[in-house]
Amino acid sequence: MIIDTIKRNLTNHLFQQNEWLKKDFSKQSKSILFVVGPIHYALRVTEDGIPEYKEYIDNYDAEIKLSISSALELMGGNKKANIEIKGDIDFATVISSALKDIEWDYEDDLSEVIGDIP
Repeated sequence: MIIDTIKRNLTNHLFQQNEWLKKDFSKQSKSILFVVGPIHYALRVTEDGIPEYKEYIDNYDAEIKLSISSALELMGGNKKANIEIKGDIDFATVISSALKDIEWDYEDDLSEVIGDIP
């Protein structure tokens, strides 16, 4: 499915741009499921500390669930948005803390696709 291919490629790309995550995740060999409204996004951290997108995970160690409106609140800086966490709270905290610090040079990525804008 094309959506899964996009999720996988984006995940790989973001984590390649943020190699420091390997150190944070090196002790984690677990999986997590993010649920934002109808969107499901599963990650499994390998023994090397590399997060990989998975189309489906039967059993996961942690789950972070929020509504689309709560996700928008979080992106707007509201740290009190309604978030539901299940399972391994420590692992979910490590993942969510790291995700806050990820840097994405989307302008550079867009310029590779559509070219530089004068």
